[in-house]
Amino acid sequence: MKVDIKHLEKSEVEISVEVSNEVLMAKWPDAIKDIQKLAEVDGFRKGHVPENLVISKFGDMAVLEEAAQMIIQDAYSNILKEHKLDAIGYPQVRITKLAKDNPLAFTLIVAILPEITLPDYKKIAQKALGEKKEVTITDEEVVATLKEVQQSHAHDAHHEANPDDHNHDHGELTLPELDDAFAQSLGDFRTLEGLKVRVRENLEKEKESRELDKRRLEMFNAVSDATKVELPNILVESELDRMVAQLKHDVTQFGGKYEDYLEHTKKTEESIRLEWKGEAERRAKVQIIMNEIAVKEKLMPNEEEVMTQVAQARSQYKDVDEERLIAYFSQVLQNQSVMTFLEK
Repeated sequence: MKVDIKHLEKSEVEISVEVSNEVLMAKWPDAIKDIQKLAEVDGFRKGHVPENLVISKFGDMAVLEEAAQMIIQDAYSNILKEHKLDAIGYPQVRITKLAKDNPLAFTLIVAILPEITLPDYKKIAQKALGEKKEVTITDEEVVATLKEVQQSHAHDAHHEANPDDHNHDHGELTLPELDDAFAQSLGDFRTLEGLKVRVRENLEKEKESRELDKRRLEMFNAVSDATKVELPNILVESELDRMVAQLKHDVTQFGGKYEDYLEHTKKTEESIRLEWKGEAERRAKVQIIMNEIAVKEKLMPNEEEVMTQVAQARSQYKDVDEERLIAYFSQVLQNQSVMTFLEK
């Protein structure tokens, strides 16, 4: 087998292969068997059609094409191992020569994991993160939140007074008093002061979470900007697929239809993908960087932890393929490890 590998742009490679006629024809019996399994000819049970009838019905070329597909499949995995190519997705296959008593020739174009030159990510992360800001919650913020809770528990005074009148106009909304009784009505609180303490704690957690997300984004944008990598199109397209799938999920979660959403926003899926391409490129680049840092710093996810997450997800999403869940949670936990590592 002759193999020629040519590196293209966007982290793609073109693999040109030539296989001898002897190797091609050695696959002839297996190819015949595969066609026989599906062949339907009057007078014969499926899978029991004689070879001469298979050839007369489907022709030599059908058998050669089947044999070629078998060879391509075996050759592809062997070439990847031998030449240490980290392929992403499936290759584009083009058969350039296929005839009886002749060599088989074909080309494969496949995206590979791009070469990446990482900067001093520890130093960049430290500088981008800076000093952690102390989160403070003002009394005004606590009061504003309590007013929102108070309004959500307001009563329609007119309706309360006329429970049997179905044709009345709504009256003034009556706000409950902000007192100990109101606090007790909301849960395990004995006093209004206890409720205020809980509100302050929750607001602090929310603000800390937003602040952490902001710092992480700044940190990783700084690392990403200093990193050189050539992104394969397939990674960007995969990220766009995920983003569009998330949009569809969000729209249906709120009881809407994706088609109605497109009509309302006067957009097409194509225009959305075009609009989001820059963000998809950023996300794909960030993920490649995270993977590379995880390998360098040996931050692989804990298998037991991954399977715990998978088991929890399976109880909610019974139809989702387990392999996809394992891949998803492995990625999530690895990313969390990288983020934690850089923050330290």
